[in-house]
Amino acid sequence: MIKVIFLIASVLEAECSICDLQEKQLVVSTVLNRWESKDFPDSIEDVIFQKNQFVTKKPSQESIEITKQVISGIGRNYSVLYFYKPNKINKKIMESKKIIYKKKYHYYAK
Repeated sequence: MIKVIFLIASVLEAECSICDLQEKQLVVSTVLNRWESKDFPDSIEDVIFQKNQFVTKKPSQESIEITKQVISGIGRNYSVLYFYKPNKINKKIMESKKIIYKKKYHYYAK
């Protein structure tokens, strides 16, 4: 479980370190939901390192703690499967996805 926490926290650190708590929880939830979904790879490593999906960075203690909390259910959102920066994505890719949240830095979709 330590490796899982570290890997997810490394995504959180790279993708959303400047975001507020709710966005951070949504990023962690996205990774967890993909891991649990039949539509994505079965291992956490394969989910995170799937081509063109996430970037990683050495996680801060804050990212590790938020990841632990979301894994335990605090702030977990079971709907999100995607997040993206609206100004940095091919619009056609996301047209078929239902946007659930529009936050300051990312949009979150299922």
